[in-house]
Amino acid sequence: MQTQTAKALFPSLIIALVLAQLSLRSTQSEARKAPAPLTPGIPIFLEIIEKDARPKAPGDEYLYFRGYDDGSAEWEYIPLGPSPEASRIHKIHLSEDERNELFGLARGCLESPVDFDPMQRLEEKVMISKIRIRDEDGDYTEIAIHYYSPENPKTQLYFPTAAKGLMRKVSYLRGKYLQEA
Repeated sequence: MQTQTAKALFPSLIIALVLAQLSLRSTQSEARKAPAPLTPGIPIFLEIIEKDARPKAPGDEYLYFRGYDDGSAEWEYIPLGPSPEASRIHKIHLSEDERNELFGLARGCLESPVDFDPMQRLEEKVMISKIRIRDEDGDYTEIAIHYYSPENPKTQLYFPTAAKGLMRKVSYLRGKYLQEA
């Protein structure tokens, strides 16, 4: 009786394993990409994309912040749900002072290393920030900053000063304008 039950369950187990493997592959190959610009005709001077870099994660990307020449800015946020479908784009208009300060901080990042990886894979990587900045000639430079497990606060001590200042300002603006909404 047990042998017959085991024989009957074996094909089901094989099918379940194959489906799980296919599901895992499709999840890994279909990583979520950051949304396209809401206003495609206006030049972007700053774009920060956050990428999930945890081991075995699909590598989803989220729009952390995008600044336009006309003074508008947008970012993605998740109000109260963990699913990407719940995320929304928040769009604002920066004051001239905010725009100038952000522009100056972004330009300061052009001197940062192109790929900043302070721990050199010694710790578990959790996120990568890709910062894309337009220079005076209209060309874009992208820098990447690697973040590691939250238990290791040492990594943030080594961040380039300009990038640290830029990320602080962007975090402040996001918080300020979300509270006003």
